[in-house]
Amino acid sequence: MPRINTFVAAICAASLVASALVAVVAPSPDQQQLIAVGLFCILGVLTQVFGYGLPKSATGAVSFFPFIASAVISPTYASIASVLLAVCVGELLIRRTVLKACFNVAQHCLALALGIGAYLALEGESLLTATTPQFVPYAALF
Repeated sequence: MPRINTFVAAICAASLVASALVAVVAPSPDQQQLIAVGLFCILGVLTQVFGYGLPKSATGAVSFFPFIASAVISPTYASIASVLLAVCVGELLIRRTVLKACFNVAQHCLALALGIGAYLALEGESLLTATTPQFVPYAALF
């Protein structure tokens, strides 16, 4: 197995483990959170598809903005699932190769799962229910 395949497989495995831990530790999302996460998912697909060009045929996207906003609204597995869906759809629409698409999906989910884990560890809660600003958990999420 080439080294790049091993690396992508490791990122996928780490993403699965981190996402599973969030699913176990985080509270269940309520209906308001699910609606908000769904809207951020749609916005994430749009930002994923309408990326921007970089030198030497590289591309970039600002899709992490709606993904992080989703995590602040719903620091649960629902945010990770919406990122999984949004990035998968975006990668399919862009027609990215399978290996690159798998890596992109896994690294987005891993980053968000680790961010949500830090957010929850610092006693962050949903922006929908928080009564006071939570600057330290917000900073940890970013």
